[in-house]
Amino acid sequence: MALLVVFSLMALYAANAPAFDQAARRLYLLSDEPWPRSARIEVVGIEVMRNASSGDESQRSLTIPFENNVVKVARGSNVSLKVRAAQAPEAEIVPQHCTVYYRTLKTGPGVHGERGSVTMSNFRDMPGGRYFSFDGKPFKGVLSTIEFDVFGYDHRASGYKLEVVDSPAVVETRLDLVYPKYMVDEATSSHLPAENQPYVPSGTFIPVGTQVTLKFKTNKPLRQAQIVPSDVGDTMQIDIAATSKDPQSFGYRIDGLKGSVALEISLLDADNVATERPFRVFLTAIEDQPPHVEVALKGIGSAVTPDVVVPIRGKINDDYGIEKTWSAVQVNDADERDRPFSLGKGGAVEQQIDFRYERAEKTGLDIKPGDKLLLAVKAADKYDLAGEPHIATGDRYNLDVVTPEELLAQLEVREIGLRR
Repeated sequence: MALLVVFSLMALYAANAPAFDQAARRLYLLSDEPWPRSARIEVVGIEVMRNASSGDESQRSLTIPFENNVVKVARGSNVSLKVRAAQAPEAEIVPQHCTVYYRTLKTGPGVHGERGSVTMSNFRDMPGGRYFSFDGKPFKGVLSTIEFDVFGYDHRASGYKLEVVDSPAVVETRLDLVYPKYMVDEATSSHLPAENQPYVPSGTFIPVGTQVTLKFKTNKPLRQAQIVPSDVGDTMQIDIAATSKDPQSFGYRIDGLKGSVALEISLLDADNVATERPFRVFLTAIEDQPPHVEVALKGIGSAVTPDVVVPIRGKINDDYGIEKTWSAVQVNDADERDRPFSLGKGGAVEQQIDFRYERAEKTGLDIKPGDKLLLAVKAADKYDLAGEPHIATGDRYNLDVVTPEELLAQLEVREIGLRR
């Protein structure tokens, strides 16, 4: 019997010396060198499906390779397993399908994992090999960590793990605001630079021209953040080093808010896990409005004499202050003449135009019977971001210049009408 064993070993050595040597190493030297295989497969990675952002018509995918046979995905993700089967001359046989044997880890006390197997029959032949993919159970809506092996014909790729972690998310948003210079009033401490203002998702209103710095804080250390603005601004990619002082924070600055803007923030954390759907920030821009002019001619009808004193009463106000106010006076078709005046407390207007004084000083506002007199009050604010400041005009008054006798006659007619 011993001679029979010796002769069989000698026959094996003569028929296949490399196989005899490998058998000896595995049996006597305890080597873990695998036996030669006819097929060769490898796990390429996983493809994570991400929800479409605004402007995208379909879902986006992100391919993630395994590192040390481990890859991390966000809880609830839909993933597709990618496997490559080598072709000749790298392998003798290309399998028609692969089999995945998996086991899920328990998710809590009294909740046990499950075991099972699935067949990967969906493939595509491409240069470099046959590529299999599978996106069904247990890789759809992953809720717990999965350990799995992949078999293809006589080759096995084992010891792979799909580890489930929390998805990166923005947990806090703060704003630093620097308002335009024309809005700042140090005397009243109005619109001074503000820091760490809370972001209100239901409505954050910011004046146009404000420098806005958004500060985000996340639940996990990050590797990268991508910010896509809805306006003409370019997409910004922020890389966060692992040695960063605070890898859970990053910022984004808008030098001058030109209009309402929406930002989409996509995150990639240190585990190489991406957000399932972008975090959205909406900033509503407030346009600067012209001043509000509420003035009237006190005690003046539709006709006046050349010696009239026109009293102007009312109020002028603006959200961020008035730069200047004036009365615009026009006689017939002549050019409009400006008469500046100052506002009282709280924007009160108590101004008058004495045409006797204008005639005596020879200012060019000498009115005579038969002239048409046009009056209006105007105000300009402090807006200086682009072009001219905003100018508002009150009601326009069209007055007829008559003699005192004609004015008395008109008043008498009105009095008779009122008596009747």
